[in-house]
Amino acid sequence: MSGIEAHASGKAVEFQIEDGNGELSRFRLDRRLTTTLILLAVQELALLPDLEGELLQEADRPLLQGRPSVQVGIGESGDVLLEFRLDPATMQFLIDDEMAIALVQQVSEIMATPRSVRYQPNKN
Repeated sequence: MSGIEAHASGKAVEFQIEDGNGELSRFRLDRRLTTTLILLAVQELALLPDLEGELLQEADRPLLQGRPSVQVGIGESGDVLLEFRLDPATMQFLIDDEMAIALVQQVSEIMATPRSVRYQPNKN
């Protein structure tokens, strides 16, 4: 039987992975490397073909969900830099002018709609 376990230990995360032959691998990563491992794995998962009979209704469901802190800045390229921090992960997105305008318009439209009628389960 194969499996994976992860446990917080001090200032790191300890991983234990068992392959199909019962061989165990153990390793310990600090917060930054654990975050990197997770983000790299998510990027690689996106490249895999869909499974037949996939259980998820939406292919792009979020892996992490919460209320992040957000910062906006300007990248070296002049693009808008959006930084989202949802502890312990930090993600930065460089957004060109066209996409930034679309983002602002879409967020403005949502904010202009009263909160009580924003979400309609079959529409979103």
